[in-house]
Amino acid sequence: MSPLQVHHFSSCPFTGGAARAGYRLHQGLRQQDVDSRWIDGSGTCLANSDIIPLEFPKERPSVARRIRRRHLGDLIRKARRGTANFASNPLGWATPPTFEKLPKPNLWNLHWVANCMDWEVTLPWLTEQAPVVWTLHDLNPLQGIWHYEPSRHEASGLESRVIEMKQRVLKRIPKDRLLFAAPSRWIQDQCQNSPVTAGFPTMHIPYGVDCDIFQPRNSHELRTLFDLPQDAQILGFVAESIHDPRKGLHMLVEALQRLNEKTKITLVTLGGSQLPEFGLP
Repeated sequence: MSPLQVHHFSSCPFTGGAARAGYRLHQGLRQQDVDSRWIDGSGTCLANSDIIPLEFPKERPSVARRIRRRHLGDLIRKARRGTANFASNPLGWATPPTFEKLPKPNLWNLHWVANCMDWEVTLPWLTEQAPVVWTLHDLNPLQGIWHYEPSRHEASGLESRVIEMKQRVLKRIPKDRLLFAAPSRWIQDQCQNSPVTAGFPTMHIPYGVDCDIFQPRNSHELRTLFDLPQDAQILGFVAESIHDPRKGLHMLVEALQRLNEKTKITLVTLGGSQLPEFGLP
């Protein structure tokens, strides 16, 4: 094993893309003989040689902190009513005592840690223990409570107050102890221009895939294997849930309805939701 020890920290269940992408990185590092551990805060993983479930702290926080956390959670639930946007509480339950029993790593790699990591006390503590790389799987680390760019009615006073809190936390962290890894150039640009994370180093690191599995193959054989027509254009649509308006199903339907009826197109969808009938030709 390499002397480098990396601890990946995630609270996203493996039904989501953030955990899967982060875990692929973890597996790739282990294949390169890096001592990589997956710290799971989702409560959905069983312990094994490389996964360490994060245990809920036995010692309760102070009454004042519990009240503040609960109050903020109530405000967030109220803000989410009537919106498809996802929001999370930055005052999570995972505080430093939760991590102290773990072996000390040389590097932390944060992934999707919403509703788990306590921004105020845990993030500064983690950067004191070892440098932190935070992989941006969505926009939440760059904003307040929201995980996507808030609409006009979502950009409330609550959002501004949480942004100010995150700014105060990051001011306590030296710039050489925290780096944001951006899977796309777009989110790298968002990070560099965010009022929360501006000034911290960023690096464009695309998601990795197993090239032994994901590689170009003979299209004729694949169409035969999956019973797809040989003479049609194949259009793919991938979404964990097509009911999320940000996935763009409504734009896909509109585009298909504008096509000439003689155009031969086969729509292939991947995801966890059944595609409803839209009366397409």
